[in-house]
Amino acid sequence: MGGDPAGSFRAVWNIDFEFRRPSDNSEPPIPVCLVARELYTRREVRVFQDELRKLEAPPFDVGEASLIVGFSVAAEASCFCALGWPLPANILDLYAEHLVEVNGLGLGPRFNSLVAVLGRHGLPVMSAAHKEAMRTKIISQDRWTADEQREILDYCAADVDAGERLLPVMARKGLIDWPRALWRGAYMWATAHIEHTGIPVDLDLYHRLLASWDAMQHALITRVDEGYGVYERDSFNRKKFAGWLVSQGIPWPRLPSGQLQLEQQVFKSQAKAYQQLAPLRELTLTLAQMRSTGLSIGRDGRNRYWLRPLLSRSGRNQPSSSANILGSAAWLRGLVTPPPGYGLALIDWVAQELAIAAGCSGDPRMCEGYNSGDIHMAVAIDAKIAPAAATKLTHPAERERAKTVSLGLNYGISPHGVAKALGISLAEGNELFQAHHEAYPVFWGWLRRVVDNAMLTSQMTAPMGWQLHIVGEPNPRAIQNWTMQASGAEMLRAAVVKMVRAGLTLCATAHDAIMLMAPLDRLVEDLAAARAIMERASLSFTRGLRVRTEAKILLPGQRLLEPRGARMWDLVMGLLAEIEGQNLFNPR
Repeated sequence: MGGDPAGSFRAVWNIDFEFRRPSDNSEPPIPVCLVARELYTRREVRVFQDELRKLEAPPFDVGEASLIVGFSVAAEASCFCALGWPLPANILDLYAEHLVEVNGLGLGPRFNSLVAVLGRHGLPVMSAAHKEAMRTKIISQDRWTADEQREILDYCAADVDAGERLLPVMARKGLIDWPRALWRGAYMWATAHIEHTGIPVDLDLYHRLLASWDAMQHALITRVDEGYGVYERDSFNRKKFAGWLVSQGIPWPRLPSGQLQLEQQVFKSQAKAYQQLAPLRELTLTLAQMRSTGLSIGRDGRNRYWLRPLLSRSGRNQPSSSANILGSAAWLRGLVTPPPGYGLALIDWVAQELAIAAGCSGDPRMCEGYNSGDIHMAVAIDAKIAPAAATKLTHPAERERAKTVSLGLNYGISPHGVAKALGISLAEGNELFQAHHEAYPVFWGWLRRVVDNAMLTSQMTAPMGWQLHIVGEPNPRAIQNWTMQASGAEMLRAAVVKMVRAGLTLCATAHDAIMLMAPLDRLVEDLAAARAIMERASLSFTRGLRVRTEAKILLPGQRLLEPRGARMWDLVMGLLAEIEGQNLFNPR
């Protein structure tokens, strides 16, 4: 890492906005003021709310010769979107570069604020009390006196001052990874474009669900719990659930205290391994979701939420599942529907992580299997789980076994884990485990080298510079999948930046998928452009192996309803009709 921006840009603008918006981010921001200062000439721009609204473009250059610098630039980008200003050509986010520096060190979220980062580098900081007082003044008011406006502008300028102090220190310490930092900055900026658009939902139906939810909960629990018997007076009973697990022969992770682990992530992984748990998992997730009514949906019917980019160890987005409809119970996604005159397309890379594993390892047999069009069937054949002429239609069970093994092995699954996931004996799990090793020796040799190097150096780095520090005693299984995950995250970031720069409208990202929105008369064209960008972007992260894409299109009136959520959707819609019918005939 290292470098200096002085030789590359004629102007370097440190910028900062102050703005007002709901705490759940459900509405676009209302910009209050802007302060921008050019690093070399010291020219400063200060603009307050009324003047900001009159500007059709930024009051400074955002072209190829200029660099825009900020700390957590998604906030500035959201104000650009609200004002209808163009996308800057070059963006440096000091927050993103800080996250690269500290990833894996276990510092925690409170060490990622501007105040904390300044302190980390021994730079002066604003008092927390003053910062809180000014934020309250900005958020709680919509009119300010002339003196208050000057005070707010001075406060805004203090963050510009902080950026000016932080930039040269981070550059001098080699903590700005030129030019890859500009890609991360562009991605952080692009997340604001995604958030500004938001995911369109059926707002009327959502409000109807909220209005009837108290009456619906009991009926929903009663219907679903018929097959389990684990609720008592509408409350989940741990003892009854433990008894049901024993009756079904399902093992379950436990806490050191001996209590069952009941976090949603545990439920999610267990429901994948034991399909009979799926309806119960949907119920528990639904109850948690609707009790909090946490979906951040604006008055325009758009689900907006902070993507929380770069906050996972792999660099993938880590949005709140309670605010994000794509991370909520599967049936709730039925609320997603295009607005009139528009279509939606959910585009995802096909078997992205397996393609990255094949391409990065250079295993010719695995690459050939991916290019066959069905990597899971190819694994089944290569590992001699299925005959050479087998297809998805003729040998679905064998294909599913191969899929479980190949995906699980990327995560460091053991033979015992394979046996548990497939419900087979440990001996059979060992056989499948060994068969995969024998089928793909080049891949396994590469993966051993990746793990050995990580354990030796205590550091891992993805192709575009995202890195992981490994502290303490390294766990080979914990780091085994990091390269595939981190490369997948960087692939997504590269594609998103190119799509936003191409003028495509994105609503959301989800792991290895992107949601696109376009007018109906442009949907086919925009979808083709998006898929081409995604597939071209993949080449840089797989040593030239093209990762295919597939798309699901939604037209007006259609819903994003997946098979695993269909049963609960039908149940909830039926209960809603019953409750609304009762209310119609028994008005209060």
